[in-house]
Amino acid sequence: MGIQIDWDNDQHSIVRFVYQGKWTWEEFYSKIDEANQLMDTVSYSCVSIIDMRESNFLPAGAAIHIRNVIRKSMSHNNSGISVFLQADLIVRVMIDVLRRSYPDILENTEWLYAKTLEEARQIAQEQVNELHASS
Repeated sequence: MGIQIDWDNDQHSIVRFVYQGKWTWEEFYSKIDEANQLMDTVSYSCVSIIDMRESNFLPAGAAIHIRNVIRKSMSHNNSGISVFLQADLIVRVMIDVLRRSYPDILENTEWLYAKTLEEARQIAQEQVNELHASS
């Protein structure tokens, strides 16, 4: 249980976070650091798939952590767009809180949504292609 992270494609342009059951904010921050270490190994923008098919859990204290979550998860130079997989309710609540509380943080952030892993991978690859075509 918890959060697993690894590259989702052979080109190392898509990072996949897999959330399982209950997880903690400490684990989340640790996995963001791990993702940043992965992205340190490449010189181009990456897209993240946030796979929450096995977890509908949001730890207590989300309102306290939310600003740090966004800043930390978008802090890496190679961090790009995130595609959320089956995280509709959690993400809607989180984004609603963010939009009202911290509109400045969301200016350079784009979050997309998918219902299946295949759809998430397709969206992520399309975003990678767009990011790399514009650089």
